Amino acid sequence: MCKHVASQTIRQSASPLTITPLTASDLAFVRALSTDAFGEFGKYAGRNTVWMAEHHRGWVATQQGRRIGFALLDTSNRIFEVTAIAVMPGERGKGIGQALLHALERAASGAVELRARTADANVAALSLFLRNGFRIKNRLPRYYANMYTAYEMSKLAPSAEPRR
Repeated sequence: MCKHVASQTIRQSASPLTITPLTASDLAFVRALSTDAFGEFGKYAGRNTVWMAEHHRGWVATQQGRRIGFALLDTSNRIFEVTAIAVMPGERGKGIGQALLHALERAASGAVELRARTADANVAALSLFLRNGFRIKNRLPRYYANMYTAYEMSKLAPSAEPRR
């Protein structure tokens, strides 16, 4: 795991949501949640997401000491890619994915563009990205192992947006 930004606490309902850099101690959580969240898109979802977590920058969302989501960002070139965002089933729809995406955007210093890919069947992820300024660039038929189509989306990185 690479260098990370400091942790951040966000007020969310009665208890604060804390987003901290992902560490090796979070990998079992990443594997379990990604298997649940992405398993329908391929049988190796958990294993592949752990590999990404080991090689990309990552953040974990916690609330009351309990891990409830994570996000991964590939920063290996000037076009950063959101490689995964996942939230525990009982915590979805509460703004946690939004908070994780904002953490990724804050970490995008030096990027010219942010990209993401998600399955056309993943309506929640599509909605999250589109609400946050991503635009669909390409449709990728049979992109996932189970033949789901993916959308490739992008937006200017916050550091690349024109100054007003």
